[in-house]
Amino acid sequence: MAIKEDRRILNSRAKGFQVVPIYQLKVTLDGIKPPIWRRIQVRGDVSLFTLHKIIQAAMGWEDYHLHQFMVGEDYYANPSPEDPAHLSR
Repeated sequence: MAIKEDRRILNSRAKGFQVVPIYQLKVTLDGIKPPIWRRIQVRGDVSLFTLHKIIQAAMGWEDYHLHQFMVGEDYYANPSPEDPAHLSR
């Protein structure tokens, strides 16, 4: 997923205005020819849960595709039934 900061918007708060970045994301499926991708724009303060829902809607999915988020060296994903860590629970 390519991330590009596109522009900033003003978000009204009790103490005035806060600048919130808007990021333009290109979501591409790996290993598919021709490429399947969507370009979306999201607020910089969006949670991973909300970003997940936005990507699901943009791709026309109903939460049945495997996926993960990588932030630095940390990975975020739903546990797989085939994951050994999941089996030991």
